[in-house]
Amino acid sequence: MERIGAFVPLTPLEQLEFAGWDVFPDTAYESAVHAEVLSDKHLKPVRDELEGIRPMQGVFYPERVRRLSGTHAKKAPSKACTLLEGFGQSLAAEIQDFRIKVTLVEPTGYQTFGAVRRTRGNPLATGPAILDVVDADKPPLRIFSGAEPLEIIKDEYARRIATWEKGNKVSLAARGKAEQARA
Repeated sequence: MERIGAFVPLTPLEQLEFAGWDVFPDTAYESAVHAEVLSDKHLKPVRDELEGIRPMQGVFYPERVRRLSGTHAKKAPSKACTLLEGFGQSLAAEIQDFRIKVTLVEPTGYQTFGAVRRTRGNPLATGPAILDVVDADKPPLRIFSGAEPLEIIKDEYARRIATWEKGNKVSLAARGKAEQARA
């Protein structure tokens, strides 16, 4: 039986980096034991390696997962930042050294079982569209599926910008920039 390396080029094991994210700080070994994903017989030979793998902080939103209390979770960068945007930017920055590309896909509704409500996406078109993003040299950090969400978000951000501009004098004064605030 031939190995897959005979057909496609594979990166040598010593050049690979293993990492993960978890809302608990346990090593990969501790997690595997706790989850009972492998028997002791399989874990024992790789215990040292697995104990060396510690997870990065996971994304955790306790309001959505009520039965879990993650102690090793990312904090949103700021209260003004929406949760998804903040975590997405944080994740992208954290893994850029691994040459991993991140794109947050915010889906809209799909047509299912023949029911159509408003304009809905076509599930058969989604796969090829996502593959275009995956294959891009520099994929965008965020995309929507469909046209409706972009128009909604443009309106929302226009309102936010107008609100911030109205309060800019106060913002500048609060930072000790009184001269700029009066101008």
